Amino acid sequence: MVCYWGNETEKHSSDILVDDQLLLERNATGKWNRKEFVNEEYAIPSIMTDGKAFITVTFRSKLNTATGGIFYIRLLKKER
Repeated sequence: MVCYWGNETEKHSSDILVDDQLLLERNATGKWNRKEFVNEEYAIPSIMTDGKAFITVTFRSKLNTATGGIFYIRLLKKER
């Protein structure tokens, strides 16, 4: 889960990577327009985590954009 600020006005487009492998492309330009924090959850496929003691998550902005403010990141386990 990633917590973003919901009222950023700049262009926000980025790739989210797990251990240098693309998890997803994210475009949040004008997505929420709310003056509050917003949480988003992204499912990480088990193939990206199996057998690993830790992972590295990277947010990489696209050309002429920003990732946006990231206030915290939490790695959650899926309930079974």
